[in-house]
Amino acid sequence: MRKMILGIPFTAPLFLAAMDLVAARQPQFTVELITTFDYPIDGIVFQSTGAINTQDDIVGAVSQPFQSGGFMRFSNGTFSQPLSFPGAMQTSLLGINDERLRCGFYIGGDGVQHGFLDSAGVFTSYDVPGAISTTVESVNNSADFSGNYQSPTEVFLDGFVSLGGAFSTITIPEAGGTVTRGINNRGQVVGWYLEEDFFTAHGFLRARSGTLTYPIDFPGTNVVQTDLEATNDRGFVVGGWVDDSGIRHGLILQLPDTFVSFDVVGSDSTILTGINNSGAIAGWYYLSGIPHGLIARLHAQ
Repeated sequence: MRKMILGIPFTAPLFLAAMDLVAARQPQFTVELITTFDYPIDGIVFQSTGAINTQDDIVGAVSQPFQSGGFMRFSNGTFSQPLSFPGAMQTSLLGINDERLRCGFYIGGDGVQHGFLDSAGVFTSYDVPGAISTTVESVNNSADFSGNYQSPTEVFLDGFVSLGGAFSTITIPEAGGTVTRGINNRGQVVGWYLEEDFFTAHGFLRARSGTLTYPIDFPGTNVVQTDLEATNDRGFVVGGWVDDSGIRHGLILQLPDTFVSFDVVGSDSTILTGINNSGAIAGWYYLSGIPHGLIARLHAQ
């Protein structure tokens, strides 16, 4: 399957971003909202973003009647046609590396959720042996990848990582479930996990060696959930946090403990899903219940 590129840049109305500093140390960076966007074809609706690579290509998901698919937004502001795993009823693109190797999940005619990798339209299905569902969440420049799977005996997900072809599970001890998200070129993986109440969520970081750092929580007494979505090679992590009124906010973490909260002003909620080594950030937000994409940039001070 070859991509068909639409030479139609499209930008949704640009809103200001609110940035709150919550840190153990004073942040040495600022975050700027660059632009917002929607998918530019009538009848196809933007749903979410995933990763962003060094070229500032962004992947994500769109919906259309009777089928959902993935998309790419290229650095020049153009979009691919919707991308689908052959024969799938639903496809979502979640990760992309600098060679444009992409990953995600699809639901086929068997009704089962499978992970996949896609190199220039050549799709390879991936399933964790024995699992009843698999998702490939993220892929780095060495083609290492991270993801999630569900076992037949479990009610929630567990994470996994494939490093140099070696498969390892990722499970936070005593957690109700573990969700793996982004992997960087150092083999570090971020994600989040649920406590046994299946409500309270915390972030985690897994080193390439397998060492787990958890819990990682956005600071504050009103924080009920923290999810880490992506990490670059320079010690920055993006994701989201949920306050006790149920509002989701974006977050940027400079490891080990410097947090910044980020919101599109006027939005119902904001989440950041990707960050590259240049500090470009992908994410999305809801405005009056409608999702829109966003691009922001981190600036060192």
